Amino acid sequence: EPSANPAGLNDQGYALMRQGRYEEALPLLEQAVAGLNGSGQLAEAYADYNLAFTRLALGRCDGVVELLDRSEQVQGSRKEIRKLRKEAERRCGDGDEG
Repeated sequence: EPSANPAGLNDQGYALMRQGRYEEALPLLEQAVAGLNGSGQLAEAYADYNLAFTRLALGRCDGVVELLDRSEQVQGSRKEIRKLRKEAERRCGDGDEG
């Protein structure tokens, strides 16, 4: 039974993400991010990171760096965020394909 609570959606999405079920995790994490956006809660930072991770795992670059920026604004600098940002820059370039 999917939860409508954004933090709950993030937890469910994270569990799927950990199992490599990115296609299933994606809509849950997108809803979680939308629901938590601007709350400044730690759950928002985690949801932003999880969505960025999931999109990158699916080969998508859209919004990944912005999500990581927002995650970092809320929870401060963490090595996981720096590592994923590097990966995003490597795979996606920094905005300009070249």
